Parts: sequence; structure tokens; C-alpha cells
Amino acid sequence: DLPNFKYLKFVTVPDDQSRLAMLETGELDIVGEILPHQLKSLQKNKRVKIKRIDNVPSLFGLSHKTFAEPILKDKYFCYAIRHAINRQEIVDKIYLGEGYPLYMYASKTELGYDPKIKFEFNPQKAKEYLKKSSYKPGYPVMLTYATDTPNAPLVSAAIQQYLQNIGITVKLRQLESGTAATYSRNRDPRIGALLLYTWGGGRDPSTRLLLSIKSTSPYSSYPDRPRKQEVDALVDAQARELDVKKRAGLLKKVHEMMLEHPSGTNLYGLNMLYATSDRVEYNWTPQEVFIFNLQFVKVLK
Repeated sequence: DLPNFKYLKFVTVPDDQSRLAMLETGELDIVGEILPHQLKSLQKNKRVKIKRIDNVPSLFGLSHKTFAEPILKDKYFCYAIRHAINRQEIVDKIYLGEGYPLYMYASKTELGYDPKIKFEFNPQKAKEYLKKSSYKPGYPVMLTYATDTPNAPLVSAAIQQYLQNIGITVKLRQLESGTAATYSRNRDPRIGALLLYTWGGGRDPSTRLLLSIKSTSPYSSYPDRPRKQEVDALVDAQARELDVKKRAGLLKKVHEMMLEHPSGTNLYGLNMLYATSDRVEYNWTPQEVFIFNLQFVKVLK
């Protein structure tokens, strides 16, 4: 069917509150990427329809900057972090339940994601791994968060508390998002040991893996990882492979090697919360992080 409208206007509104206010006044008809704590006021407006979808690309985690902090090359230290963080509590308390824990370097919509991979929240096990590691009590580990990560101050403070509960001293620092990206690209030690990040990206993992895992990439956080040549070859091979089953097998090997020697701690993904005015009907396209297929918007009045 042909669209039942003649014109479609795109409006860029960087400020969250302004964007939602324009939705409520009828100046905008479709708004995406709404945060859970912003729903309360929208729910009072009968002219606004709130919607959600959980099968969209979403991945939040901690990038381990081994070039800035050598302790992160100690896999037992990384395993301690893995078991110390209560992912479900972060989702429930900070994002009001609008998300789900993640335990591997993949969003749940992409090829290679394995829902069977899970790590329990177990502070005692985390303490045991910490004892096996080379970490010295009292040594400060810097956790950096950027301004473009939703609820980053709250999430970072929660992670700081979880890690301090098992004996890791954590200091927090906020960076402007452009500065954080520049430090990461240049492998500048000023980025700190841990970087809280978010990756929406697309439905395919190739770009993320090539940029962040391959040792020759400027964005690789663990350029001298064990068996790096093998990991690099697998990342390249999966990017070229057209057979879905063969590619899934290659991705499985990549994830297994990353889980053994982590270059990050994966945390959670979020539902896509979006809203429309009551004058249009629109449903988010599954597995897409951006607003697509606007030809299917129906103008109701």
C-alpha cells in the first residue's frame, strides 16, 4: 500500500526534555529512545501512545583498557569483576525493569548471541577470583563514564559499590563523550582502566568486532591479548563468510576466546521505548536500532 501522507518532516531535537515536550504538544508525532524514568509524565497524556520492543540491538558494558591498566590482563581479576556486579539489580532499580542482563559481547538480536551463557552474581566467588589475581588491596582502579551513556553516573556508582564490596578500590570520573572517544582511539592512558560504554550499532556484529577486538584497530582495548593472531584471523574470517552456519561457528570461537581472556565485562541491554502522538500509528521495526520503514506510518486523523 502507498503511504497515506504526502510529506514527512524530520526534526533534530538534541535535548531529551524538549523532544518529549514537543511530543506532548503535538509538534512531533514519533519519538524514539525514551528513558524509563521519562515515561511517568508521558503516561498522564492521553494524546500520547507509549510503546516498547525488546528485540533491538542494545549492549552496555565495561571496556577493559589494558593499555592503561595492566591488572586487566589478569583473567582472574576480570573474572572477579564478572561475578561481582548484580546486572539484574541495575536493570530493575536504575532502568525500572526496562532491560535485561547480558553476559557476552553481543546484543541479543545478533548472530552469535548465546542465551545459555550466563554468570551468576556471586560476591563470594568474585572474592575467590580476586584472591587468585595479582590485585593488591587498596590499589585504585579508575572507572570512566562518558556523557552520552544513559544514566551513566548512577550505573557507575552502582558498579563502584559492587566492586568495593569484594575488595576492589574504584575511583569514578566523567569525560565528555568526544574526549572519551579520542582517548580510546589514541590508546591514551588518561581514559582510565574501565570505560562504561553503550553500543547500539546495527543488527550485524562485524563492525563492532573489527573496530574493538582486532588487535590492529586503534580502538582495540586489548591489543596484546593471548592468541591475538588467532583471534584476529577469526574476526576477519567471520566478516567475509557468507554462509550463516559457518559464520555462526566462527563467531562462537571468537566469543569463547573473549570469555576466556576478557577485554570487557558485558552488563545489560535495554528495551526500546518509543512513543507516538494519537494522530499516527507506527510500530518499530524489529532488530533495528533506528527508526526505519516510515512508509508504513498511518495518519489516523
